[in-house]
Amino acid sequence: MEEMLQVDLALDIVAYLPLSSLANVIRASTCWRQALCHDGLWQSVVHRQWLVESPAVLGKRFSGGWREICEVFCALKKDDKWKCNLTEQHLQALGSLSRSAQHFIHGIVHGYMPTRDGCFTYHCQGATPIHYHHCMEENERPVHNSKHMLSVGGTWSLSPCRDAFFPSSTTLMTKGLFAQDNWRLAEDNEKIVCFLYLFPVIPLFKRSIAVDADAPVKSFEKLNSDCPDIDFRVALAAHCPRQRLPSLSCVKLDVYTVHMFFLPPLILACTESGWEVAPETTQLIRSGEVAEFQTLLSGLREQQGLSRHVRLCNLWLRDQLATQ
Repeated sequence: MEEMLQVDLALDIVAYLPLSSLANVIRASTCWRQALCHDGLWQSVVHRQWLVESPAVLGKRFSGGWREICEVFCALKKDDKWKCNLTEQHLQALGSLSRSAQHFIHGIVHGYMPTRDGCFTYHCQGATPIHYHHCMEENERPVHNSKHMLSVGGTWSLSPCRDAFFPSSTTLMTKGLFAQDNWRLAEDNEKIVCFLYLFPVIPLFKRSIAVDADAPVKSFEKLNSDCPDIDFRVALAAHCPRQRLPSLSCVKLDVYTVHMFFLPPLILACTESGWEVAPETTQLIRSGEVAEFQTLLSGLREQQGLSRHVRLCNLWLRDQLATQ
């Protein structure tokens, strides 16, 4: 009875220790080591930062339970290196993509969360964003590959307007707003579509989940500042806003979407008063402020004339669509 009480106490304590301290716990005593064997402990650790109600929100099944999920969540370091083995075919296909497009595919596999409607949105200069949606039957979800091979399965579809979706087997837009006047995908998106058709990668997240910014188990601030932040500024042509056409907003929702690792998508509206965070994002932040969001917002707001230029470009696109 006393030993059970010790294990229960250890569970309560270990669940709130920093991950860096868990290695020391193993050496503490038998009951502490037993605590680390409880799957409920690892669920508590994950729930400190991510409100994962069920593993069903993930693209794959994890036979190792919550401990394996925790390990996968925390495996990504402060770089954009792939955490799975890539074949020569994968490397060749990735090599044909721009750096931003490579980051997008990498993020889908390693920790970007989709929007409420299940889409991953890619922005590039001078084009309307394209929304990518992955579909896979529940019984087709593979078990996480412990040999770290790239997991593929299901199918991808894409849409420039969130209404008309097309299979990744084509780059032609034959229905919806962009079916007329020879609208076509930007080169970046054509190559992303080709990659996803050849290698239908499975997203780590099927749905967005709420996060607690006050008590992070793992920080991805450096990685998010180096990749998604910079890629979005490049898409907006923020370095020379009056010389190049920026990425345009979603034609249906008039918002921009910035995916970051292990965070809900940052949905931004470019309004007359400047850049604002949409409720879809704020509703998924349980407490605190997300440093990565604040850094990006501050940079956008400090750049004089950027929001006005972006709004004028979006008005131009809507005029073009209205005259079709």
